[in-house]
Amino acid sequence: MKTILVLEDEPPVMDVLRRVLKGYAIWEATSAEQALARFLDNHRHIDLLFSELALRVSSGIYVALLLRSEVPDLKVILASRYPPWVWNSDFGDVARLGDKAVAILPKPLVPEQILETVQGFIGPAEEAEAHLGCRGSSASSGATKLPMRSAPNLVYTVRPPDVGCSQCG
Repeated sequence: MKTILVLEDEPPVMDVLRRVLKGYAIWEATSAEQALARFLDNHRHIDLLFSELALRVSSGIYVALLLRSEVPDLKVILASRYPPWVWNSDFGDVARLGDKAVAILPKPLVPEQILETVQGFIGPAEEAEAHLGCRGSSASSGATKLPMRSAPNLVYTVRPPDVGCSQCG
């Protein structure tokens, strides 16, 4: 089974990622330290890192660089609510990851965009599972608002696409 290490410190966002990535083996972490421990505990087998760019104590770039020191061809997806000029100045040098096998998804996250990006890097999940964003799913009825603990005045809005996903049409 294809394995994704998901590093996200906001529980509501982790819930969405868990649903979108159904069918993949997911190792969940809420901190850089926990992500590194999961990586080492599982014998360094990982197909993809999906990480929040800005963590409370560290950054997704830092974690990706550490993991790539062990797995040089590791594919990385970072999610950020910040504009591109902030990525290098405040969270580390994203260019150090190179442009090969790296994607940065803007927040609010769109379930179909998450799934398409993941599948573009590691292929479809091995199990045929319903996924968030399809016309037939219960999630397609409207946007999901996700308040952030760290900034209560900000709210992620995860919205399903207006049309069916690329798998379901």
